[in-house]
Amino acid sequence: MARFFKIGPSFAALSVALAALSNSASAQEATASDTATPAAPGEIVVTAERRETTLQDTPLAITAITGAGLVQQGVRNPVDLASRVPSLQVGTSGQVYLRGVGTSNVNEASDPTVAVHVDGVYLARPQSVLAAGFYDVSRVEVLRGPQGTLYGRNATAGSINIITNKPEFDNKAQVAVEVGNYNSLITSGYANLALTDNLAVRASFQTVRHDGYLDSQVKTHPDGDSADSKSFRVQALYDNNDGFTALLRLDRTVDNGINTIYGAKTRTLGESEAASTDDERYPANNNSLYEGVSLELNQDVGPGTLTYLGAYRFSHDHKQSEYLPFDGAALFNNRDKTIQQELRYAGTFGPVDFVGGVFYFHEDNNVQTRFQSGDMYYAFIQNPTKSESIAVYGQATVSLTDALRATGGLRYTHDKKSRYGAGYLEDLDFVVQSQFATNAAEGAWNRVNWKAGLEYDVAPQVMAYAHASTGYKAGGYYDGEGPNNTFKPEDITAYEAGVKSRLFGNAVTLNLDGFYYDYKNLQVSTYADVTGSGAQSQVTLNAGKARSYGIEGALNAALTKADRLDVQIGLLHATYTSFYLEGGDEFSGSGNPVDYTGNKLAKSPGMTLNAGYEHDFEIFSGVLTLRAQTHYESSKYLDYHNFASTYQGGFTRSDVIATFKPDAASWSLSAYVRNIENNRPWIDLIPRSATVADGNVGAPRLYGARLTYDF
Repeated sequence: MARFFKIGPSFAALSVALAALSNSASAQEATASDTATPAAPGEIVVTAERRETTLQDTPLAITAITGAGLVQQGVRNPVDLASRVPSLQVGTSGQVYLRGVGTSNVNEASDPTVAVHVDGVYLARPQSVLAAGFYDVSRVEVLRGPQGTLYGRNATAGSINIITNKPEFDNKAQVAVEVGNYNSLITSGYANLALTDNLAVRASFQTVRHDGYLDSQVKTHPDGDSADSKSFRVQALYDNNDGFTALLRLDRTVDNGINTIYGAKTRTLGESEAASTDDERYPANNNSLYEGVSLELNQDVGPGTLTYLGAYRFSHDHKQSEYLPFDGAALFNNRDKTIQQELRYAGTFGPVDFVGGVFYFHEDNNVQTRFQSGDMYYAFIQNPTKSESIAVYGQATVSLTDALRATGGLRYTHDKKSRYGAGYLEDLDFVVQSQFATNAAEGAWNRVNWKAGLEYDVAPQVMAYAHASTGYKAGGYYDGEGPNNTFKPEDITAYEAGVKSRLFGNAVTLNLDGFYYDYKNLQVSTYADVTGSGAQSQVTLNAGKARSYGIEGALNAALTKADRLDVQIGLLHATYTSFYLEGGDEFSGSGNPVDYTGNKLAKSPGMTLNAGYEHDFEIFSGVLTLRAQTHYESSKYLDYHNFASTYQGGFTRSDVIATFKPDAASWSLSAYVRNIENNRPWIDLIPRSATVADGNVGAPRLYGARLTYDF
């Protein structure tokens, strides 16, 4: 493995080899002066750089999957997405890790490390996507690596962009019904109407329901890992056919599934991995709501397009769960409101492609979190909790020659956060008995992030690129009274180089990417008694320095008209190079220094591999497509302590899918078996000690069928 990561000379040699192969395979195609290669049939157009480019012409490490591909590959939500994207890890409660970097703290005191956007709108609390899942989606783009220039402060490790299907000037509709084991029932559909030559509307919906996946021995959570959600989205598009469009979107999701169980199962090394066997004193329930509205305006102005995007989002997380470390119930009642405003201008002026804009974000959060201990609650009431971010950004790509382009970008960000509240002891009727702590914190941070890169057309269908960039994640706070309860921002300097190639008349795409990251003040979450009450609170600490480097590759090949192969591989080495806690943590004891230097970053398997193969059979006056796919992960730790109790060994999860589409019919039928091995690896583990941890496991073997009808 160590020899593998000495990539400099071999990477250059591979570029030359690909160039030679491309020249021999496409001697009759365009010359190297054609820098704007048109999209090949079936190639995905992405907006990763805030303007439309084809996937192969975008000098970034991107995995893009179309809506049809998501359905075909069984990707229903971000948790499933992790099995189709190299080096991506997604937890059941919204924790997202890319290339070894993420956050396990998803409450109001922290921010994601991987930014999630839906139609350009930033989701501060992306739990709504977990509840709603992917439906009526045009594509999902996963951008790996810091996106600090174009996507801002919380894209330190990357960004997940979900782009839904816009209204079209056509009349059509679709409905789909899926049934499976665990009493699974999924319904979805859309209706698209062209009301006039200038106005079109699209309405879509999805309902998801299945019984709990947890073993029956979990008496407190017989419905643990269940789903019960209802979602809809309505969009209206006005196009004056003269350079102006207006797009209004509304969406709403109601979630009643028991999809977030904190420590539903206990792992004790040396014993069987037992589930909780308590009685039903602490049943789990969920009654959460997520909704929003956005308005996007576009106007052609000169050599570019001026875009305004405004959005308002509201979420009400109302959940109850058992929390084994406290041997009691955990109650969450959080109301979150966000406002986003963005104005940008993007276009082409001569040899320059450019984008620039201003961004404003404001969040108000009313947080009530309670942990039961015996006949009392430790209640943390935080109101108000505020976050504000203002940014100005710009990026330009200049064609220096017909084959060589240079990119430069800058972003200035100002962040401000504050939280005021207190910790109370309440009885089981929520009557306050006493106050044991004051929570008060505020902080402000400024950063200038930059990007500089080159891309070169080595051959007509081969592009090599290299860039350096920085990223930044705002600081924050944890329980207690200031000024010593804040943590520093997280910063990254990243170096990346890659090759993207189309070979054999666009029948094959082969992409390679190598990266090297230096992190400073990496933010990690743990538990500590910061109030002196004996209650353990989740706190965020700065881990000094960390280093992450690796190689990723992706191959897509149309072997014949009926055979297709896709392979993605990620090799990763991610460690803390300096992680010394002078004040200790919950395992070393308060005031006792502890050194975790050399530990592996949480959720950073050394290798991930995805492979899929499809074959089309012409049968019964139609096409039967059989697909087999598998996902492999090597071993990893699920917590920065690297305790044996949080170690997850390597595993595979494999699927088979069969889809039949008649030639002269409007329906299609598919059947599937997912996770054939019935492997249930640990997804999250919170250590109680080096030998005991509480966590959640993946879904079991699933099978079912889906019927789709187009009108």
